[in-house]
Amino acid sequence: MFAFRRVLIAISIALSLFAVGGCASKKTIDATSAESVISGVNKGDNVRITTRNDVVHKFVVTKITNKALYGENERVVYEDMSKVEVLKKEKDKKEGEGFWSKLF
Repeated sequence: MFAFRRVLIAISIALSLFAVGGCASKKTIDATSAESVISGVNKGDNVRITTRNDVVHKFVVTKITNKALYGENERVVYEDMSKVEVLKKEKDKKEGEGFWSKLF
């Protein structure tokens, strides 16, 4: 009885850790220098940028220069950035490819 309970607990913990790891779909880039942002972001990436004034910009990168990142109707200069996250591209995520759909 106790061995069965321990096995169930171990399986539950393993599945929980897998689920948390499998949901990670973004990477955070060091925004302290323009070079690190330029090297970590590619054209076509879906980004979420938080500025030093806590304004959040979310867009698909259409242009990268040595001064700023550009999206459709968006422009954020590197010196204003405090946090840059590259999110999973929407076109890469297919419908029905969530964690639970892979199990069942």
